[in-house]
Amino acid sequence: MAKGLVRCDLCGKEFEKEIRAINEARKGGYRIFCSRGCYHDAKSKTEKRRCGTCGIEIEVFRNTIQSSKTGRFYCSNSCAAKTNNLGRVRTEESRDKTSKALFGRSRSGAENSWVTSICLVCGAEFRHLRVRGKITCSVRCGQVYQFGALPYSKEEVVDKVAGLIVQFGKAPSSKLVEWKLRSAVRRFFGSWNNLMRVLGCKPNSQWVRFKPVCKDGHKADSISEMLVDNWLFGHGIRHERRKRYPEGRYTCDFYLPDSDVWVEYFGINNRHWYQETMRVKEDMAKRHGLKLVGICPSDLYPEMRLSELIKT
Repeated sequence: MAKGLVRCDLCGKEFEKEIRAINEARKGGYRIFCSRGCYHDAKSKTEKRRCGTCGIEIEVFRNTIQSSKTGRFYCSNSCAAKTNNLGRVRTEESRDKTSKALFGRSRSGAENSWVTSICLVCGAEFRHLRVRGKITCSVRCGQVYQFGALPYSKEEVVDKVAGLIVQFGKAPSSKLVEWKLRSAVRRFFGSWNNLMRVLGCKPNSQWVRFKPVCKDGHKADSISEMLVDNWLFGHGIRHERRKRYPEGRYTCDFYLPDSDVWVEYFGINNRHWYQETMRVKEDMAKRHGLKLVGICPSDLYPEMRLSELIKT
């Protein structure tokens, strides 16, 4: 078939194309492209440009490019500010105006007045702008008001965890300590095991999340549940796992059919949904007259006291 030279409507490159196809395109008002890449680029609503500050490649909408007066485009507001504010000199009047807008006036334009309040934590008198919710004099008092106490310092974290290592004789589990201490460990050391290494103690790998297998073949959700299951098995107490309560979708950790006792291991968990589940199970046991025995971490560590809770 006869071919003729034609120019790409996007990149302007000359290439050969069948005369029949060229005539059809001109008759129908279609654009002609030299490759599939040019065809897709012409369909796209964006074009690739370079950030005017850092030089990385970005995509900019074509209508934005057409309406731009400067021809400069940026990958972020930060890059735009670095370039646009370069060499900008602010007058003292402008600085004073900004200061008043930030600290001396409200959004409505009315001047804020300074008021005197009494700190709800330390009782000290302090002055502040009339801002809603200002009830403490400092960040320190604000933390005490919000959390009940100041966060642990790095030295306090080390002392408390070192005491636990001495108490248990090995690396303790982070599940056995309060949320406040766990949070402080993450803030200063990154993770619980990092602190164990700093203190020269081998991290306790048995506390890694997995489904431990009990002596009787049951699979437990945690090491603590495995200890309870093994204790029941060792004392010859028949038990079932995951027996469903009379109502709802809840199940108990252990059920002792011979004594009709429902056993739950209530671990340390500060999450709202976990606390709510514990409350629902206790209320359900009261409504149906079920004998529910709750086991806490203090009943397992450092010494096991299950014989005081579960009568054999």
